[in-house]
Amino acid sequence: TRGYVPDGEPAFAAEAIRLARLLDRLMPEQSEVAALLALFLFQHARAEARRDAAGNLLTLQRQDRLRWDRAAIAEGLAALDR
Repeated sequence: TRGYVPDGEPAFAAEAIRLARLLDRLMPEQSEVAALLALFLFQHARAEARRDAAGNLLTLQRQDRLRWDRAAIAEGLAALDR
């Protein structure tokens, strides 16, 4: 969770995703790994939309969904489909 807390480092989230992708390649039959990767990707897809211009956290309802990372969402959905 360190990559998602207000004072967290984005590099932690990126590293978690990198490691989950690696595990998914090494253990493609493990549905738990695919689900974890999807969870990380879905969470990370909203990173740019989570804060307003002043740095305040925005609830999901107030986020600009146009700022969500569609590629990350598509990758997460593909992981779940497997």
